[in-house]
Amino acid sequence: MRMLYIFNTSKIIAAIKNLLLFQPRTRFVFNAARDICLLKEAIQQNPWQLGAQKWIDVSQNMLEKYEYNLTARAVKERVHLLLDKKKKEEMKTL
Repeated sequence: MRMLYIFNTSKIIAAIKNLLLFQPRTRFVFNAARDICLLKEAIQQNPWQLGAQKWIDVSQNMLEKYEYNLTARAVKERVHLLLDKKKKEEMKTL
């Protein structure tokens, strides 16, 4: 079964332009403000129930906000890391 993906062409064009400029990449560092933004975006998109395409949407929205291309995997792993940290903190208080 073939899956049909619908991409936002303006986002793809922006990503291609970034690749063509060959700018030296700086490392994206998460901080508290970026973590909060990421968690809000994940809650809004709800990728846990709506599937893998939504993780891609979350990463594309982060690209728009921070002009840094994060992979869907990196976004998903960061969200899960933050959730695991919160669970551990809550378990310590019990």
